[in-house]
Amino acid sequence: MRRNRNTHAALDMTPLLDVIFLVLFTVIMAYAQVATEAIVTETDQENAVQAYQDAASQYDQLLDKVELLTITCTYNKNHPSHRTLRVLSEGMEEPKYQQAFDESNKIITFKQFEDQLNDMIKEKPEKLFFLSCNDENILREDKQKILAIISRTANQYPDTVRR
Repeated sequence: MRRNRNTHAALDMTPLLDVIFLVLFTVIMAYAQVATEAIVTETDQENAVQAYQDAASQYDQLLDKVELLTITCTYNKNHPSHRTLRVLSEGMEEPKYQQAFDESNKIITFKQFEDQLNDMIKEKPEKLFFLSCNDENILREDKQKILAIISRTANQYPDTVRR
C-alpha cells in the first residue's frame, strides 16, 4: 500500500518575512535616532566649548583695555591699629600694591599710596581704570580716606579713571 504524501507542501513565508522586516526596520530607526542624538549632543558640546572660548577671548581682550582695581584696607581685630593697604587687580594673584601700617605712619602711607596709584595710571594711559573700595573689614576713617583718594584720582584723570 502506498500512501500519498504531499511532500511539496507550499508554506507561505510572507508573514514571517514581514515580521522580520518590521523588527529590522525598528532596530535601524532606533539606531538612527541614537546616532542623531549623539551628533546633536556632540554639536551642542562643541558649541558650548566654542562659546566658552569666545567669552574667554573677549574677557582677555577687555582686560587688555580695562584695568579693574579694588582697594582694600584690612585690619587685625586683635590690633585694629595694624592695618594693610592693598591694590588688587582683576586677573592677578599678587597685589599691585601692598603696604602695612599703623597709626604712627598712616598719613605717609596714604600719601605714598596715592602717588603709587597715580603712577600706575600714568604707566598705562591707553587703559581705562575702574577703581573701587572693598567695604569688608575696613575702618570707617580708612574707607573715607580711600574714597577721597579715588575721587581725587578720578577728577585728575577724567578720561581714564572711573569709580
